[in-house]
Amino acid sequence: MMYRRVAEGGPLGEGEQRRGIRALFAPWGMRVRRLLIIPPDITRANSGAGQLTRLIVEHVRRFVPRAEVEILPAVGTHVAMTAREREEMFGELPGVVFREHNWRTGLVRLGEVPGTFVEKVSGGRVRYSIA
Repeated sequence: MMYRRVAEGGPLGEGEQRRGIRALFAPWGMRVRRLLIIPPDITRANSGAGQLTRLIVEHVRRFVPRAEVEILPAVGTHVAMTAREREEMFGELPGVVFREHNWRTGLVRLGEVPGTFVEKVSGGRVRYSIA
């Protein structure tokens, strides 16, 4: 599902952001049970993702109060956000809704995709296994 609106002369205001969020959630109505929001981390604070995340959480809590909402900042190769950084970017959202992706220690090897399979599905463009 995608909402697209081009702002003329500047960023979208809060009213337009709220309208976009309502439009995105309209197809699901009260059926939302669990929601995982994956915004960028503090290194992309200027994106406005903190504000959008707050508005999404507010919308879901208002219209689907029983839904479980979690936020997993996409840290990429950065370190996890501190409580101060989370507050700076996301405002007063409670710390318990945030999940930390520790890419340095939280990875588990599940297996290996054989090179023969990779070669087949890539049309011969890739010929090595992927772990």
